[in-house]
Amino acid sequence: ELCDRVIFIHRGRIVDAGSPRELARRQGQVRLRLRFEHGRDAFLAFANKRKWTPEESCDGFTVVALHEGELQDALTGILALPVTIADFEVHQPSLEEYFIDTAEATAAPAIPSV
Repeated sequence: ELCDRVIFIHRGRIVDAGSPRELARRQGQVRLRLRFEHGRDAFLAFANKRKWTPEESCDGFTVVALHEGELQDALTGILALPVTIADFEVHQPSLEEYFIDTAEATAAPAIPSV
């Protein structure tokens, strides 16, 4: 790591502070990436019941965004489905993603041009 503490300042005011890992985790979402050998339709039905919005990535993974607290229950539920998973990844948010989200949330609204 390059630093042990990060401070975000916007217009002279501290917006957030903490370790890089703490800040990244505050984003609260993880992306679960799954590649199915078979049973993808069963997963999609499961995801629909949970009101998830799965997306298909260009590398053949089915990707779903979850709150970090949902991850264990989600994995338990998925493993109970009639599916065969060829590969999976859990993508934790990065400090860069947290920075972008924080910057967008604190940005001043655009002034309409006349």
